Amino acid sequence: MESGADNGPVYDDAQYNSNYSTLDLADVGLMALFVADTLALVEMAEALGHHTQQTVLQKQAAYWQNCLSSLWRKDQKIYAYRHLNTGEYSEVYTPCCLWPLLTPKNQLMHQDIQSMLARLFDSNHFGGRWMLPAVVRNHPSYREQDYWRGRIWPPYQFITWLALREANAHEQASKLLNNSLELLERNWSLKHRICENFDAESGWGGEGQSDPFYTWGALPAFAKIWAQRSDCKLFKEHRS
Repeated sequence: MESGADNGPVYDDAQYNSNYSTLDLADVGLMALFVADTLALVEMAEALGHHTQQTVLQKQAAYWQNCLSSLWRKDQKIYAYRHLNTGEYSEVYTPCCLWPLLTPKNQLMHQDIQSMLARLFDSNHFGGRWMLPAVVRNHPSYREQDYWRGRIWPPYQFITWLALREANAHEQASKLLNNSLELLERNWSLKHRICENFDAESGWGGEGQSDPFYTWGALPAFAKIWAQRSDCKLFKEHRS
């Protein structure tokens, strides 16, 4: 079945629920994207004057925002995946754990956000010469550098960059984007590749399970263009 990130290590011990044909895992990344998507639809409905749909969408967003808040792990000061069959948090951390910063209704205190952001440049977590690995560097699966087990993926770079900007973490967003651009430009200038993913240690892509030409490989360049706009925010609440 489709997990959302193929062989990502967070799904290694997720149980299949045959009653619902789903995994018994609350996926922090997918939930954050769903909330952000619903909030965007709220703004669209408001702009179009579709007030009935706007009300329905607002209620839906509030419900799932509340569910998302249950994935905040106080002891680790980061959002986490959670096993629905046991209620226990997963010990696997990916860039998706930062994506709740996309949503303008998150209730985190400033110090909690700073604790999350500190992981970005911590060499035991997401930091390193090349960013952003698909799983923290101190997880055993990182050493495999096999597809979603440790490699760098442009969609993760891009969505995490968006989340940082929504949280007004502009310095961190700029550092991540510059690193992502350097990785893209290095592979293009030296090997003429726009890669699907990259080895997080060597910084090279386009070999093995990495297509040398892939549409989302150019996402850092798109982000650079978008960043030049003064209103580079997803939601009105963040733009005000």
